[in-house]
Amino acid sequence: MPNKKHTLLLIDDKPENLMALKSILDLPEREIICCLSGSEALQVLLKKKVSLILVDVQMPDMDGYEFVEIIK
Repeated sequence: MPNKKHTLLLIDDKPENLMALKSILDLPEREIICCLSGSEALQVLLKKKVSLILVDVQMPDMDGYEFVEIIK
Protein backbone atom coordinates (compact mmCIF):
# COMPACT_ATOMS: atom_id res chain seq x y z
CA MET A 1 0.00 0.00 0.00
CA PRO A 2 1.50 3.38 -1.00
CA ASN A 3 2.20 5.98 1.68
CA LYS A 4 -0.44 8.68 2.04
CA LYS A 5 0.74 12.13 1.01
CA HIS A 6 0.28 14.60 3.86
CA THR A 7 -0.87 18.13 3.12
CA LEU A 8 0.68 21.02 5.07
CA LEU A 9 -0.91 24.47 5.05
CA LEU A 10 1.48 27.35 5.69
CA ILE A 11 0.04 30.81 6.37
CA ASP A 12 2.14 33.97 6.59
CA ASP A 13 1.76 37.46 5.16
CA LYS A 14 5.47 37.58 4.25
CA PRO A 15 6.36 35.59 1.12
CA GLU A 16 9.99 35.22 2.25
CA ASN A 17 8.84 33.41 5.42
CA LEU A 18 6.69 31.05 3.37
CA MET A 19 9.60 30.33 1.04
CA ALA A 20 11.91 29.56 3.98
CA LEU A 21 9.37 27.28 5.68
CA LYS A 22 8.60 25.48 2.44
CA SER A 23 12.29 24.82 1.76
CA ILE A 24 12.68 23.31 5.24
CA LEU A 25 9.52 21.18 5.19
CA ASP A 26 9.39 20.09 1.54
CA LEU A 27 9.62 16.31 1.07
CA PRO A 28 8.25 14.06 -1.69
CA GLU A 29 5.59 12.65 0.64
CA ARG A 30 4.25 16.13 1.50
CA GLU A 31 2.07 18.53 -0.41
CA ILE A 32 2.66 22.08 0.79
CA ILE A 33 0.10 24.84 0.25
CA CYS A 34 1.15 28.41 1.01
CA CYS A 35 -1.29 31.23 1.76
CA LEU A 36 -0.61 34.92 2.33
CA SER A 37 -3.66 35.51 4.56
CA GLY A 38 -6.07 33.80 6.88
CA SER A 39 -8.91 34.50 4.45
CA GLU A 40 -7.05 32.76 1.63
CA ALA A 41 -6.33 29.80 3.91
CA LEU A 42 -10.01 29.50 4.88
CA GLN A 43 -10.87 29.15 1.19
CA VAL A 44 -8.32 26.33 0.90
CA LEU A 45 -9.79 24.54 3.92
CA LEU A 46 -13.23 24.57 2.32
CA LYS A 47 -11.85 22.50 -0.56
CA LYS A 48 -9.03 20.43 0.91
CA LYS A 49 -8.30 18.33 3.98
CA VAL A 50 -4.94 19.17 5.56
CA SER A 51 -2.77 17.26 8.03
CA LEU A 52 -0.99 20.23 9.60
CA ILE A 53 -1.44 24.01 9.69
CA LEU A 54 1.37 26.43 10.54
CA VAL A 55 0.08 29.98 10.93
CA ASP A 56 1.77 33.28 11.71
CA VAL A 57 0.12 34.96 14.70
CA GLN A 58 0.90 38.53 13.56
CA MET A 59 -0.82 39.24 10.25
CA PRO A 60 -2.92 42.17 9.09
CA ASP A 61 -6.71 41.79 8.72
CA MET A 62 -6.98 38.36 10.40
CA ASP A 63 -4.23 37.33 12.81
CA GLY A 64 -3.34 33.72 13.57
CA TYR A 65 -5.41 33.64 16.75
CA GLU A 66 -8.55 34.75 14.90
CA PHE A 67 -7.87 32.18 12.19
CA VAL A 68 -7.63 29.37 14.73
CA GLU A 69 -10.84 30.49 16.48
CA ILE A 70 -12.69 30.37 13.16
CA ILE A 71 -11.51 26.89 12.18
CA LYS A 72 -12.05 25.53 15.68
